Amino acid sequence: MSSNEQSNEQSTEPSNEPTHPVSYDATYGDHPAPIPFTAPWVYEIHFPCDPRGPRIVRGAVRAVLHAHGIGELADRAELLTCELATNSVRHTKGPVIVRMHWLCPALRVSVWDASPDLPPFAPGSAMPDPTALCGRGLPIIESLADRWGGCGSVDGPNGGPGGKTIWFELALGGDFRPPPPGARGLIRTPGAVPPRRRRRQCSSPVRGHCLRPGPGLTVSVVNRSSRSAREGDDTMSTHPQPNDRYADIDHERALKHAIRYMAGSRVQIIEGIIQPVPPTWDHERTTRVIRRQIEDRVDELGCVEGSGDIDLPGSPNWYVPDIAVVPEELAQDDNIVVTPDLTLLAVEVTSKSNADTDRITKRKRYAEYGAPLYLLVDRQNRELTLFSEPGGLGYTKADGPHPFGAPVTLPEPFGIVLDTTRL
Repeated sequence: MSSNEQSNEQSTEPSNEPTHPVSYDATYGDHPAPIPFTAPWVYEIHFPCDPRGPRIVRGAVRAVLHAHGIGELADRAELLTCELATNSVRHTKGPVIVRMHWLCPALRVSVWDASPDLPPFAPGSAMPDPTALCGRGLPIIESLADRWGGCGSVDGPNGGPGGKTIWFELALGGDFRPPPPGARGLIRTPGAVPPRRRRRQCSSPVRGHCLRPGPGLTVSVVNRSSRSAREGDDTMSTHPQPNDRYADIDHERALKHAIRYMAGSRVQIIEGIIQPVPPTWDHERTTRVIRRQIEDRVDELGCVEGSGDIDLPGSPNWYVPDIAVVPEELAQDDNIVVTPDLTLLAVEVTSKSNADTDRITKRKRYAEYGAPLYLLVDRQNRELTLFSEPGGLGYTKADGPHPFGAPVTLPEPFGIVLDTTRL
């Protein structure tokens, strides 16, 4: 047996090294040591609208995953990435950006392009006719990805025009251990069977695709890093460490319970980050202009308008909207937690500190959780946009943006026209 064969054989045997090593015990001269297997990393590829691009990206994906020791995800990852990149090249005219983000034990790949038009295929739809010459890309992603979704974005890379992002996640599972330096692939305990992809059904009233954590993943609601606006501020699940004394606790439920009884300023949770709600006087004035125009119609509908808490179950999000309209019977019961699909209207007024959160993150989440109407009042750009017809990939209809001073119509059940001259 050659020395190389012996090295490869030994690398697949269990070792006594720590499951999550802090660093590799090796000397690399003036070069830094490879990052630990569990450390997060991001690779990003920019390419023009060129038919050669998807093939280049496909090879890059495989090379990156094998280099980082997660080659068992390579077959699915390169196929799905190539499908999304090919769709971008075929149906758009601008550049394409592919982003690979590893957050152990999940890999997220997102593809951004300059077209704001979301694909017509909805998650959960039937596969197309096998004899069809096209239209099988997204159904393939539906079949092979552990999770997938997407959203439009107002702002593109480097502050350029917006577009859309379609993403998917693949997760490791089973009893795996990070490989030692120089090893190829993962180390599994004797008798462990490599995981088969499992899909998890969503039991919450979310419309569209289930964006709850995939197999073997739990939601983390603390210590979240910031996300690029290009990705629509999508979330990625994290895996509890084996020695985590709180691994069996429902972190999402515990945190949301705690902030409901927090003394002092009101706070909300945005993608796992606790944020205060400190409106300025001009922010309050703008909100009051909208509130006064809808309150009579809200009373006629037997509803209440206010800024009560809204829960997004199954995600690290707990919103405090500037205005939300809910049925009065829901407001009378403190034991009922209002979710976006129970609202008639959600209104967010931007501030300098959170404008992108309202424009991108909340818009995506409100649509995902079925809020029928989302009115975005953008004070920085001095414009309003009304989003409607929510789905798993975002709102499919937008009325606007309308400059301040132009009338904006709220459709039924409101049926009123907003005067925005005082905004």
